[in-house]
Amino acid sequence: MKQRKANAMPPLAFGQDQAVVHDKANQFGDLIEKAFPGLNAYDPLGDAKAFRSLTTVIQMATSQVVSTAVSPTVVERKSNPKLTFLLPFAGDPEGTCQVSNERLRWGLGRGGVFLPSCDERVIGTGGFRSQIMWQLERDRLLETARVMLGNAQDVDLNLDRFRMLPLEVAGVRTDASWQTLLSFFHVYRHNPAALTQLGVEDMLYRHSVMLLRPDLFEDSPHTSQTSLDSLTHRRVLDPLCEYIVAHLSEVWTLTDLGTVSGMSARSLQMAFNSRFGMSPMGWIKAVRLNRVRTHLLLAPGTAHIEAIALAAGFQTMPAFFKAYKECFGETPGQTRSRK
Repeated sequence: MKQRKANAMPPLAFGQDQAVVHDKANQFGDLIEKAFPGLNAYDPLGDAKAFRSLTTVIQMATSQVVSTAVSPTVVERKSNPKLTFLLPFAGDPEGTCQVSNERLRWGLGRGGVFLPSCDERVIGTGGFRSQIMWQLERDRLLETARVMLGNAQDVDLNLDRFRMLPLEVAGVRTDASWQTLLSFFHVYRHNPAALTQLGVEDMLYRHSVMLLRPDLFEDSPHTSQTSLDSLTHRRVLDPLCEYIVAHLSEVWTLTDLGTVSGMSARSLQMAFNSRFGMSPMGWIKAVRLNRVRTHLLLAPGTAHIEAIALAAGFQTMPAFFKAYKECFGETPGQTRSRK
């Protein structure tokens, strides 16, 4: 086992810089067996000497996420002890997965795969590919579904059925909705405990509920379009807003927000106006102003006001001072003098 860069491999979904690299399939199989017990064989397709894999593993409190890129292989599992999700990220557009006599074709453009906990033989094949794999605890997943849907009893997530995961849920592409999670995984890959503390693990469970039962998050005869739009916007905006706050010093555009959230500029404008009564850029400015004010009122030290404003994401000082006074009715210096 060694850490070095591999050539001609699709990029990892996260953790490219710390990926463990293998050039022997049995070494990679040993790593996967530790992360996902039940493995029987992991064999290269074609020239065994050309095998290559990159892998990053994050272990959280009740879940495990693996980002991997691998050359063409065939995988055989004698069983699948835990609820397992596979989501394609890059590379060849097609792979296969078979449980008992049921076989699915999955991959980019087709969707991911859900493997239930079972004692059945599992076989998978694929070309050069990058994918995300994660395992969750059954009880916590069911509890998350109850909380999300407001049900006192268990929600039927069909956890015993092998099936494809959808390309879209509630009008948002699966790959787009995952971008925020992947960004958190990348930033905090060296500190998995922070992912739990920040609620990212809970977000993983929530995303998984939606992937398992997308029908519960679509329109129905008993759900008004207004309430459905509000619910969808909240589920998309909450992780987006958390991500913006975590990267507040960066320059944000509507295009950037669309890339992270998977929403169009028009949908973002409507969602922010519906949720916060202001545009996305207006909301970001308000958050920045409140961060500066909080720093001036509560934080110790005598850091220059300009430095505080720059750290909060303001690019020009005249615009900052004008916005601050319009918002709070006083200058930043007057706020600081009341500390």
